[in-house]
Amino acid sequence: MGGPGSERDVSLATGRGVSKALRSLGAEIVDVDVRDEKFVLPKDVDFAFITIHGTFGEDGELQKILEERGVALYCDGVEASRAAFDKVCRKRNFASTTS
Repeated sequence: MGGPGSERDVSLATGRGVSKALRSLGAEIVDVDVRDEKFVLPKDVDFAFITIHGTFGEDGELQKILEERGVALYCDGVEASRAAFDKVCRKRNFASTTS
């Protein structure tokens, strides 16, 4: 949660909400406040639920870092994230499938 972008405060709030909900279901959660690509994960983290909004969280950058570190993701991965974040690309893809 968090991130370096302009939506950091919203991302932190989202992260706290998701953590609270998952903990209420009995999940063991480690909150990680990501500020840049040098963030540290505890050694026993093997699954990530990304709640960073905007650049770095939705554009595939964080997903790429986590994949390189061998952490499983609850998302569509690097390329799908990049494509979804690129609004022009999404609009072209959507237009080509609805024609």
